[in-house]
Amino acid sequence: MSDPTSSSSPTSDPPSNVFHDGLAAAVMARVPIHLGTGGSVNGMLTLEKVELLKRQPAAEWPTRYRAAREVFDRTGNMQIILDGLTHDTRSEKKLSRLLWGSCIYLMTLAVIGYLGLTFFTYFIGPSVNALRADMQLVPSTPQAPHSDPIVDLLPSVLAVAPFVLLGICLLIWITGGVSRWAARLGGSAFIRDNASAVAMRLIAAMAKTNVPAEEAVNLSCDLLDSAPDTRNQVQTTLRGRVLNASSETTLLRLGSHFQTSAANRMSVLKVVLPIVLTALIGGTGVMAYSFALFNPLVSLIHDLSKPTRDLPAGNLPKTLAPTPPAAPQPIARETNDLDEAGSFVRAVSPRHTNEFARELPGTELPGTELPGSELPGSQREQGDRTMDFQVRRPQRANTPVAKAFVQPGVTS
Repeated sequence: MSDPTSSSSPTSDPPSNVFHDGLAAAVMARVPIHLGTGGSVNGMLTLEKVELLKRQPAAEWPTRYRAAREVFDRTGNMQIILDGLTHDTRSEKKLSRLLWGSCIYLMTLAVIGYLGLTFFTYFIGPSVNALRADMQLVPSTPQAPHSDPIVDLLPSVLAVAPFVLLGICLLIWITGGVSRWAARLGGSAFIRDNASAVAMRLIAAMAKTNVPAEEAVNLSCDLLDSAPDTRNQVQTTLRGRVLNASSETTLLRLGSHFQTSAANRMSVLKVVLPIVLTALIGGTGVMAYSFALFNPLVSLIHDLSKPTRDLPAGNLPKTLAPTPPAAPQPIARETNDLDEAGSFVRAVSPRHTNEFARELPGTELPGTELPGSELPGSQREQGDRTMDFQVRRPQRANTPVAKAFVQPGVTS
């Protein structure tokens, strides 16, 4: 039996106690509930804030908390109240899980690219600049930079890159985190449809108690702390409708429709959003990495080929013009004409002519006698050895000249 002296304020009656106890139980179960703004207490709901709100008058409550209490007074359904207070957190969590996969992939790509550029800068870049410095030592090489500008710039870029990446992460955190950025990148439509589905269930619960349509729409949208586009969508859907107990089925079907639309949008986001992020951010990073890695090598090859491209073979200076190869010596051909063979042998060495003549009796050729052949043998041999330093003695068995003097049936 209640004390007759007890206060009749809304925070002390039994429905109020049930409402606050239900919220306290949800907080103890670690259900994330955001109070919204507009009151002396805001932010995420905690047990301390629940006790504080129980002692405050309803006029000092946040707008969202006050709307939740009014809907509970009309429906008595705590589950639908919790769905309305947590729908935005659940939607953002789904979007954040969707975006975190792409963020981890891009972060891994950035770390691998950073390590690759570091290796190139400190192990390959000095060799590229050394080759360019050597090009300055060749007077005939066209003027080229003594070092590559990208190789010179890479150490500064590598020193600044970690701070830039840290700044980007800090900016994302300050502007609402990954979930808010997911909403900005196409997830807002998913949140709107998901909120509209919850709003239809709230309005259906209030329609059973004959709450006017306009009031039901306002209470449900205040409870959801919905964005203006969600409020406009709910108002447009219910414009001109009269709510009563028989409208519950229609409203629940509309809620199912918006829930299906939200699921379809999530399916599209799961496919499109990672591809777009990977193509735009990852593709740009890979392009910059490839340019920084290959442009110094390609430009080095380009500068090394300048002499060939700028000075064609027909216009080379005399100092660089290629020397034409010497004409090959005429190759003797096989012949049976002894006069022709003798003239060739005399041109090679008179001494060899005498030797062939001595080895082949009857083949002495006129004019082949060496001066001093009539000398004694010792003096003639000394002159023959002197000739060996001037003319190499050919291999008779393997030369066409020897074949010309070999008679059929005679072996050398």
